[in-house]
Amino acid sequence: MRAFLLAIALAGAACVGDDILELQAEAEWPLGYSDGCATAEERSRKFSTRVVRDDDLFESNRAYAAAWRQGYQACGRLNSDVVDSGGLDGEVGDP
Repeated sequence: MRAFLLAIALAGAACVGDDILELQAEAEWPLGYSDGCATAEERSRKFSTRVVRDDDLFESNRAYAAAWRQGYQACGRLNSDVVDSGGLDGEVGDP
């Protein structure tokens, strides 16, 4: 039974990895990552509420949204005040 569960978990992890690689190949990925990182850097400044994000693209383009989250999370690690804005493929509220 453990082997079966491990096999299912590994198969699921492989699918997520392939999905991310496909999203990273899309043209909107670099912009989303850059915007997410810029938002995290803004959050590190006192009293800044600036969010760098194309809301229409965030809602309509999965690659941009996933990249924005990745950039926000990666750049936010430099500052402990920045909170996680959600998973790669889950629903996300405003940061």
